[in-house]
Amino acid sequence: LWQMDFKGYFALGEGGYCHPLTVLDDHSRFLVGLKACPNETSATVKTQLSTIFERFGLPERMLMDNGSPWGFDQDSRYTTLSAWLIQLGIRISHGRPYHPQTQGKDERLHRTLKAELIQRHSWSNLSESQVLFDEWWQVYNYVRPHEALELQTPSRRYQPSPRPFPA
Repeated sequence: LWQMDFKGYFALGEGGYCHPLTVLDDHSRFLVGLKACPNETSATVKTQLSTIFERFGLPERMLMDNGSPWGFDQDSRYTTLSAWLIQLGIRISHGRPYHPQTQGKDERLHRTLKAELIQRHSWSNLSESQVLFDEWWQVYNYVRPHEALELQTPSRRYQPSPRPFPA
């Protein structure tokens, strides 16, 4: 099970915004994706997930909230993005509306990301943002002990998916 969400966006010094996309392995808390995105569209998420899937394989299931671009409502059960994930053989789960506790691990990750990285830097552009995200990603997964993991790092518990992303 992977959890996916956007951490609230922030302004960039050169104009525009960074929308951090986070994709977290539920069991190990391994951060399989931390991507600096220019928006929150299905096309952007699909591009970023393709890169993540090529590196880490396909999860069995993904949990996301009901916001754009993966939203779920009675009128539109599937979005373009969720249909693509289903075609890849990934089961889709949505949190209960207005109940962020469903994705508590991802919400906790967002709090840590904000405190340890986002609030401590000024952000010029998306490229610079991704460089800083990549540096923090290494620390978060391979160096920083996690209290919920009995002070182990996520990399010690993470098992890559044996399901490859189709070419």
